[in-house]
Amino acid sequence: MTRMVRIASLLGALVGPWAVAQDRSNPPDAPAPRVRQDDSNSKQDPPEQEPADDPLAWELFFKSGRTVTMEVVEVRDESVVLTVRDVPGSQAVIPFSELSDYTVYELLASRSDPSSSEAHEKLGDWAMSRMLYSFALEQYAAAIDFARPRPSDELLEKANKASRLSGADALARGESLMEEGRLADARDAFLSVVQNDARGPAADDAREKLAEINGKLHAGRVAMIEDQHKQAQVRAVDDRLAKAADLRDEGDAARQRGFVHAESLSQAAGHDRDAIDAYARALRAVDTAEEKMGGSERTEQIDELRRSIRGRLADAYVDLGRTYMMRSSLMQANKYMGMALAIDPNNTSALLLRQSIDETAAGGVSVLRVRPDARMRIRNALRRLRRG
Repeated sequence: MTRMVRIASLLGALVGPWAVAQDRSNPPDAPAPRVRQDDSNSKQDPPEQEPADDPLAWELFFKSGRTVTMEVVEVRDESVVLTVRDVPGSQAVIPFSELSDYTVYELLASRSDPSSSEAHEKLGDWAMSRMLYSFALEQYAAAIDFARPRPSDELLEKANKASRLSGADALARGESLMEEGRLADARDAFLSVVQNDARGPAADDAREKLAEINGKLHAGRVAMIEDQHKQAQVRAVDDRLAKAADLRDEGDAARQRGFVHAESLSQAAGHDRDAIDAYARALRAVDTAEEKMGGSERTEQIDELRRSIRGRLADAYVDLGRTYMMRSSLMQANKYMGMALAIDPNNTSALLLRQSIDETAAGGVSVLRVRPDARMRIRNALRRLRRG
């Protein structure tokens, strides 16, 4: 079996007290090779041979940080014998205590009888002792498959225990929770699988599920944020529409006060201006509500509220113009009638008063320039009144 081994993982082991190197110049029947002692206080005599022929010279090859190919010569009960392909004749005996449990598991599995139920069970016991639960479950499952005539109750119990500890049950539970839509609970179950055995097969499946859950949770959070933003928009629109309605009512109250104080032209004009200001602010609130909603919703409600406010605003201009007529200020009266007609060209009161102003001006009181189309609208309004 050949493995690519990075020097960073083996150098510490190769220069330890157990490191053995065979002199490449010695024949196979030469005396036993020297053993390098790991004693920082001892002094080494300078080598009698050239560095390339020194029995430990190949160790310097590892210190260069290069990647080397090592072959497993023999797997023993507590160690493994390796040889370096680039240094013929060199060997190193590495105890299992210097290797990771995952590496030892692979070495033991490589020399285990693949068709022996007892061998699989023994390797499963070893994996359980090292808390490699997923690998233990794999070996117990193989032992059950090869057991004849049937697996023992003890073996079945071992497999169940390994299954619980390996996260297979947690993985199945997490998948069930995902189907139920309980993503947070499923995520906890998959996390426990990864935390219990980070390098096991179940952990890989759990990571895939975690990635899927995280994607769904992210999409859910995005949808939740979008929904919250939409709800905030709806609340803002509702607030603006409510404010517009309040301002409309405020304008109605101001117009009513103008009627009550009609005998005082200055007070009536002041109340009319208050009504105009309230209606204008109400229209701005309606426009803001439409902008916040983007014109996609509440369109009918917004349009209806805008029409009602614009009609009231036109009537308020008519009221103010009438007040100026009563004060014989025909120029100002004509100005506000024009503003009313700009909002509602078919406002009957504005058309009639505009005609009255025009007739008064024609009588010599004042000279007003009236647009030709205004006269036509007045005549049309009078015709409609006669037909009515």
